[in-house]
Amino acid sequence: DNKASNITSDNVQGAIDELYTQATNYTNLRNMIYPVGSIYISVTDDTVAKVQERFGGTWESFGTGKTLVGVDSSDTDFSTVSKTGGDKSESYTPKGTNAGTAISVDQMPSHSHTVNSVKPTVVQALAGTGAKYGFVANGAWSNVGTTSSGGGKTHTHTFNGTAATISHIQPYITVYMYKRTA
Repeated sequence: DNKASNITSDNVQGAIDELYTQATNYTNLRNMIYPVGSIYISVTDDTVAKVQERFGGTWESFGTGKTLVGVDSSDTDFSTVSKTGGDKSESYTPKGTNAGTAISVDQMPSHSHTVNSVKPTVVQALAGTGAKYGFVANGAWSNVGTTSSGGGKTHTHTFNGTAATISHIQPYITVYMYKRTA
C-alpha cells in the first residue's frame, strides 16, 4: 500500500482489471469491424507494419495495381470472389477485314469514309451485286473497296495499318489496400 497516494493493492488490481476489460473489448471490436478476410483501405497507412500496429492481427497487401469490382453471380467475368482479369492495354495491328465482327446490323451506326489523297476524284462503277468505289488520283484508278449496302447494313471494310495500343484504363484514384489474413 502507498498511503501517500491512497493507492492500495485493491485499487491497482481494479485498474489492471479495467485495462484488461478495455483491451478485450478493443480486440472484440477490432474483430467485429475487421474480421479475417476483411479489406482495409487507407490513404495514410502505407505499410503492412503500420496496419498491424493499428489493428493487430496479420495483414497483407491486397489488390496491388487493380481496381475492385463487386461479385455478380450472373456474369462469368465477375462470378466469384477474388477473381482477377482484364488488361491494362491491348496491342493490335488493324489489317484484314471486319467481316464477321460480332455486332448486329442495328448496332452499326451510320458513317462515312474518307480517302486521303491529293485531291482525288471519286468515281463509281457497277461491280456485280454491289457498287465499286474508288478514286482517280494522278490519272490512276485506286480501288477503295466493295460494299453491298451503306450505314446500318451489313458490309465489309478492309484495313491495313500499323500496330497500335488501346488503353483500357478507367478513371481511378490510388489507395493503400490490405487484407486481414489472421
